[in-house]
Amino acid sequence: MLEPPFLKPLLPPEGSAFYTYILLCADGTFYTGWTTDVGKRLKVHNEGKGAKYTRCRLPVSLIGFWKFETKSEAMKLEHWIKQLPRTAKQRFIQDEKIPLDFLKACRNEDL
Repeated sequence: MLEPPFLKPLLPPEGSAFYTYILLCADGTFYTGWTTDVGKRLKVHNEGKGAKYTRCRLPVSLIGFWKFETKSEAMKLEHWIKQLPRTAKQRFIQDEKIPLDFLKACRNEDL
């Protein structure tokens, strides 16, 4: 399957932190997760040992990731992204910025 032009595979970041990431699966669907090591997690997904969802949709490519200081923030963004319709996810990936409504919601909660 051809990738839409806005979805360019990325290189995983280096260093330790908490990350929310989005993968493009071979069937054109998106998978969102969180991790402390994006490169290692991408490798695990592509070895078929990652999430059940990605195992039958290999190979996967990293198309977006966001760095956080806390696990809670990374998990909250993961959940927020999973609630979005596909078109909103595509816009989110293109913008590469964390939307203000998500940030406001996080500030109103105890992180």
